[in-house]
Order: sequence, then C-alpha cells, then structure tokens
Amino acid sequence: MSHLKERKEKICLNCNADLYGRYCHVCGQENLEPKETVWHLIEHFFNDITHFDGKFFETVRYLLRKPGFLSAQYMAGRRASFLNPIRMYVFTSAIFFIVLFSLRGTRDILSERADKQGLVELQQRVMDLESDLIDAHRRLAQLEAIASGYRRDLVPARDTSTALVVWRPRRSTEAD
Repeated sequence: MSHLKERKEKICLNCNADLYGRYCHVCGQENLEPKETVWHLIEHFFNDITHFDGKFFETVRYLLRKPGFLSAQYMAGRRASFLNPIRMYVFTSAIFFIVLFSLRGTRDILSERADKQGLVELQQRVMDLESDLIDAHRRLAQLEAIASGYRRDLVPARDTSTALVVWRPRRSTEAD
C-alpha cells in the first residue's frame, strides 16, 4: 500500500473503469494522486533497492558458496526466496561506487599534496633554467664582442652551392 493520497474521482486512470474501492477491479491499478514530489520518488527508489527482508544476505551466501544452486533455483522458478538479480546488481553497484568514490576522495587529497610538491619543484626548475638562459645570453654577448674583432672571409668550396666560413683575426695594418 502506498503512502500517497487516494483520488476522490472513482474512475481508473489506466483503463477508465468505474472504481468500487482503492484498486481497479479490471486492471488492478491503485487509485492514487498521480503527482508525486521529487523527495517521494527518491524515497521510493531507495526503499525499492534496500528493502530486501533478509533476501540479500541469503542470496549473497548462495552466490558465494553455491552459485550453480542459485542459478538452478532461479531457472526452476523458485525466485521468491532470493533477491531479484537486477535489484542485486543495482544495489551492489551502488555500494561499490559509494566505496570507490569515498576512497578516491582520500587518494585525491594525497595526490593534491604530491601535485603541490611537484609544482614547487617544477617552479624551482623553471627558475634555474631561466637563470641558465640569462647566463647563456651574457656568454653569447661576450662571444659576439670577441668575434667582432675578427673578419669573415668566404672561401668557395668544391661545390658551388655551399661555402666554407673561415675566421681569421683582423690584421691591423697601418693602411686601414
């Protein structure tokens, strides 16, 4: 029996038959208000999944100890003593994901700490590389200053498409 209000109209919403009580005598539908709150739907969902009357533990016991027996009983039509397989699947999946995400939350906190430590190390490495780059630019400027004292002469190689660069110190002649 549902906790929803019974409709005042005495016509079945399913088959339009006249009603003489709470249930339709033609199709068996209960004569209830069709509007349900979201909270009622959530409550109904959890009640359907979690109210097993001890069937859950009995089914798990047979599933772990004698899975063939459970399958044979189900195929023979003896299903009332055991939990419906779909309901069992939905319930165990829900429990699995609740446990998984609760453990994952702890792991995420630890990984965030490791990520922060890795980020600090990465920032230190970037600062070291920037320092090395500044030193390389200084050294390049020094080498360019030294190279300005030399002149470049191009000497043709055997192949006319390439050239060999020869660095020679600039001769200081008085004619210059």
